[in-house]
Amino acid sequence: MHHPFYSDYKSNNDLLKQEATATNETITQDKLKKAMTALGAFLSVRDFGERIFNDISDTWWMIGAGYIIACGLSFFWIFLMRFIAGLMVWTSIGLLYTLTAGLFGYSLHRYYLVKDIADAQISILEVNFTPDYLKDVLSLRDTWLAFVIILGIILVFITLVLIGI
Repeated sequence: MHHPFYSDYKSNNDLLKQEATATNETITQDKLKKAMTALGAFLSVRDFGERIFNDISDTWWMIGAGYIIACGLSFFWIFLMRFIAGLMVWTSIGLLYTLTAGLFGYSLHRYYLVKDIADAQISILEVNFTPDYLKDVLSLRDTWLAFVIILGIILVFITLVLIGI
């Protein structure tokens, strides 16, 4: 059967002649397969979106109840903060000071442990990237000295701020 719009696609892989399309290009089996794949992907995304909107339309009352509960809890939290905010702020400042002082003391202790070890004298740039890289870096003297200096500055800053208050 020969139709004027179709060519012999068994011989040259063309499904439609150029004159049969709106853009005057030849449609091959490969182009048709790619277009069908794109159309299938679009339809599956559309189906997924429709399922999401159907789920939302079925459960709108649960979502609304969740929002109302969240608003109630937020209001309660704000109301509670009115009475215990000062306690929470001072507790946070005290814990920050304690944590920084503890880390400073631990870093100073580790620095005194590794300062005279010969293997700990190398530069951090001389450490090879291995699975034990972090362990190797933490065994260096300069690492703990840097931690001591940084934490010491932070501790002095926090102390000066607390004295100023």
